[in-house]
Amino acid sequence: MVRSLRGVSFAFLFFHGSNAVPELRVGGSPGPRGQTALELWASWVNDNSEAAGHTVALDFSDYDVATYEATITNSMANWDIVIPPYGSSQSDTVVTLVDGAKPILVWGGATESIFEHEGVAGQKVFGTFTPASHYFDSGLQVAFDGGAATAVFVENESPFSNACCAGAQAKALALGMTSSGILTYDRTADDAALETLAADVAATEADVVVNCGHEDDTIRVVLQLGAVPFCPKALIATNSLLNVDTHYTGDNAGLPQGIMMPTQWSTLAPSVVDPITGWSRADVLTALGSGATYHAASAVLAGLSITAAMQTLSGDTFVETDFLTAMRGLDVTTVVGRVKFSAVSPVGANTLKPMMTEQLQVESEIVAPCTSKTKDAEYPRQCAAGVASTDVLTPCGEVSTPDEDSAAGDDSEADQDAHVSATHMFRIVPVLAVFCCAFPFGGFL
Repeated sequence: MVRSLRGVSFAFLFFHGSNAVPELRVGGSPGPRGQTALELWASWVNDNSEAAGHTVALDFSDYDVATYEATITNSMANWDIVIPPYGSSQSDTVVTLVDGAKPILVWGGATESIFEHEGVAGQKVFGTFTPASHYFDSGLQVAFDGGAATAVFVENESPFSNACCAGAQAKALALGMTSSGILTYDRTADDAALETLAADVAATEADVVVNCGHEDDTIRVVLQLGAVPFCPKALIATNSLLNVDTHYTGDNAGLPQGIMMPTQWSTLAPSVVDPITGWSRADVLTALGSGATYHAASAVLAGLSITAAMQTLSGDTFVETDFLTAMRGLDVTTVVGRVKFSAVSPVGANTLKPMMTEQLQVESEIVAPCTSKTKDAEYPRQCAAGVASTDVLTPCGEVSTPDEDSAAGDDSEADQDAHVSATHMFRIVPVLAVFCCAFPFGGFL
């Protein structure tokens, strides 16, 4: 069960006073990962409405692949903001359904095409994931730095898988690596078809295998590669280190050792005290419990972005045009990551939110980018004649962050960890000088 996060942030009382605040009607079918996180955000907002600058009325239905489109079509007239389900395909479908009628907060879709709809459909779409094409940037960089020269890419027909592998191949080629090709399979493929796929992957003898897709899909590929058996020097796979104790059991218990996984949020990474709610990372971890993955963190970030925008507005009613302007001007680093919606293609995507790469060594460690690492990467993996990483970190040289060169027209990432928008700094600092000692930020009650 999710615990309620409570606390009082006085940063905005000076501006909102005791005036009535608008109620935002937020609806959709986010599914368990997103709904739990968004309920956490809404609980804080409704307990601290003056500080938040608004209240929230959630209207969520259980996600059902057969009915979510009809639910959103029939109900969105009653909502101010629409929340799609998890997944790039579902998010893209919702953007098409809504067709510009309402703002959309995409928390669980990363494919760039979600943010590339022409006309009115694409004008009110905001996303909190890093775009899929950059998921593998830091992992490929650390493998290349270790001597990797060749890479093979494994994808299925899902838009997320396609976008991840296309971006990964482009990154590998830009680094000077040789591509051994993109091998494809169908998500409904039986075990025999995946055995053939795994044998084809092994036949490339590539230094790096890039495995693109959602959790169930990438895990199946990892298991089949283990059955070949084939141990590439690096295996980088999305969602492959989630629920390790469930997916890798018995004879497969050792398979995940050395696997790398892209992530947008990590419990190992430095974090700030949230400038909106006052939450610490420990607060968020305790509240989300076993559901504290980067997926849930993205949903929390979607909620926080709504509040950050509303805190810049005044009045007791929701004015969509003002809200959209505020969202487009956001640039704030929260306890669950940075949010700055791109003004250039892909418009509305969170292009400056940095990706990290974790690797399962004795425990999970951040191995890239270099500036965030908790351990050096094990490259080659131990099963490919590599050696275990030590507690001594190799100093970082001139290392560029994974998204630094990919968001033309936006800010650089030099200030990622310390950044808070000028708007939030203006509002927080002077008020906290008065209230911080007598009324500290709250935690759990």
